Amino acid sequence: MKVVHISTSDRSGGAAIAAFRLNEAMCAHQIDSKMLVYQKKSNNNNVISVSGHFLKLRYLCHFYLSLVFKRLVLKAPFAFSFGLGKVLNISRYDLLLEADVIYIHFVNCGFLNLNEIDTILSLGKPVIFFMHDMWLLTGGCHHSFECTKYVSHCYDCPNIAQKQWKNIVAFNFKEKNKKISFHPNVYIVAPSLWLTNCAQNSGLFKEKKVSCIPNLLNTNIFRPTDKQKAREYYNLPLNKKLILFGADGGSKNRYKGWQYLKEALLKIDDLDVEVVVFGNKLDNNAAEEIPFTTYSVGHIANIESLVLLYNAVDVFVTPSLAEAFGQTVFESQACGTLVVGFDVGGIPDLIKHLKTGYLAKYMDSTDLALGIKWALANKEDISLTNRMRKYVIDHFSYEVVVQKHLNMWQSISCYHK
Repeated sequence: MKVVHISTSDRSGGAAIAAFRLNEAMCAHQIDSKMLVYQKKSNNNNVISVSGHFLKLRYLCHFYLSLVFKRLVLKAPFAFSFGLGKVLNISRYDLLLEADVIYIHFVNCGFLNLNEIDTILSLGKPVIFFMHDMWLLTGGCHHSFECTKYVSHCYDCPNIAQKQWKNIVAFNFKEKNKKISFHPNVYIVAPSLWLTNCAQNSGLFKEKKVSCIPNLLNTNIFRPTDKQKAREYYNLPLNKKLILFGADGGSKNRYKGWQYLKEALLKIDDLDVEVVVFGNKLDNNAAEEIPFTTYSVGHIANIESLVLLYNAVDVFVTPSLAEAFGQTVFESQACGTLVVGFDVGGIPDLIKHLKTGYLAKYMDSTDLALGIKWALANKEDISLTNRMRKYVIDHFSYEVVVQKHLNMWQSISCYHK
């Protein structure tokens, strides 16, 4: 069985990391699996980057022109991708021509457009769309939030700022129907029960088979280590209660929920608490808005350092307002660090309330504060942290999740015979 995973990158962003781990796990199970990307960050020999300076120049031109267009037309341009236009032609690659199964992961930012996806589907091979957000289901939104127009047609998109462009989202929705949904060899995988339900109720894929298969984690790498050594590595205080928060965009990315974490922290009167932030640094104003010392460790360069960070802190808080799965959640859990997060998206698949963490009411900073207090009070409960780690191993380890993909392939092969 030859498998190809197509992704914009292998290491940039949560979707890329999830795809990389799946490819890595399949290789570890003696499956002939490769990853085809535009932007290669790793030195893994099973990851192949598209070649040619001309192709990359076209990609960059399309990326920046698309960015300008979105800023002119959309109210929230960073959470939207059209997938229109002609960019790269990868269907001619031997890797795809020789594949038995093709996975399409996150391919936005100008890597694959709808025309190229249509060409790949026309090869007649089983094509599995692994959803890392809602883009596949909508006229362009990566997360629709309260909007449910994707269940029918995506007309009159509330994200359009210019009236003359009101129909472009509905047009994009129709193009997805013609160039993706129409094909009989389309299969959908969603990593969470919430996203599975979204796909099953969508106007584009309600007639398709949708499988719920979670992301996976190497629990031999993400594991508990010595807390004191972890804190010394980051030069963090040994005698404080440390709360971790991480997000691209730091406090400026409103979808990562810094506003709610700030409000929750203002409700905590423990003088021993301090805050650690990874990803983008908090700006000075945000750091001054909370009554605790704040440490910014920046972007984490490697997995080993990330494991140490999870082990260095006492609680990880993820106040995300939209989350298809929540990879940082099970990374922290596997390291034995309790997690507090909102009841949204895929997070309930990972946090079982008071059993594997604290599931706070959505957008409720008071309940988020209660969750942080609960986690700090129970951080030394070995039975709780062991149960949490066991849950991750039992549900998201490489062996468990790869077997789910093998079972899916078996059902697909029976269908195609």
